[in-house]
Amino acid sequence: TMKIILFLAIILISIIAVFCNKTAWPELVGRPGAEAEAIVHEDDASLLVQIIPENSMVTMDYRLDRVRVFVNKEGTIVRAPRVG
Repeated sequence: TMKIILFLAIILISIIAVFCNKTAWPELVGRPGAEAEAIVHEDDASLLVQIIPENSMVTMDYRLDRVRVFVNKEGTIVRAPRVG
């Protein structure tokens, strides 16, 4: 019962986030990772931006306040940064 309510609340928050704010930046793929934080913050200054080497282990939790930016050894973004 409580788990179902929590689950439904998370779904509702996710739906609201999708319709109200930008949630992905596919246009950043191929660009330097160092540029990502400033570009993401132009859209939403409240987001925590994490620059992470590709293939790194990360937690599987979904957070509406976080954007992970995966970069290769050269520092280039290798997949679309997204909220989560």
